[in-house]
Amino acid sequence: STIPAPDRKGDRDDVKAAEQQMRLARANAASALERGTPTFDVFGSAAFNGRQAEMGKSLSDPFSANRPTYTFGVKLGIPLAPGTLSAAKAGWTKEQDAAELTYSRKRLEQDQAWRDLNQKLLEAKHRLALANVIEQAQSTKLEYERAKLKRGRSVTAQVLMYEQDFALAQFTRI
Repeated sequence: STIPAPDRKGDRDDVKAAEQQMRLARANAASALERGTPTFDVFGSAAFNGRQAEMGKSLSDPFSANRPTYTFGVKLGIPLAPGTLSAAKAGWTKEQDAAELTYSRKRLEQDQAWRDLNQKLLEAKHRLALANVIEQAQSTKLEYERAKLKRGRSVTAQVLMYEQDFALAQFTRI
């Protein structure tokens, strides 16, 4: 009976690491592209102020709406060096592409290693089957020669040589 080849259980650690590196490169590129885009912010704040000569009124006055201060604003941020930004975007894209290529390369190497391992297993099974056939043939040859020796048709040296051949066949199978 032959032992079946096991199924592959997921990816190797280096392939998983390359996949995470690819995801990180994608996220970094997206984040960097966002940092380079223009921004438009609207903001506002409100504060209550109080000034009194007496300590008690001075402490309670800021929490009332007697003297409020309001602030409203708009903030626009635009990159001033579009050429530099364009070069940076190209760099981020290349980094992302490199990480994707590394991942696909690792994936390909893993698949090839698995195919090679399965091929080696098949070849080892084939060699074992051949070794079993050779061992059986050597055993048959040895028994035939022993029978000839008992009948006086062979010499002990010939039987010893066949015993060595049989032992070598056993060793090869093992």
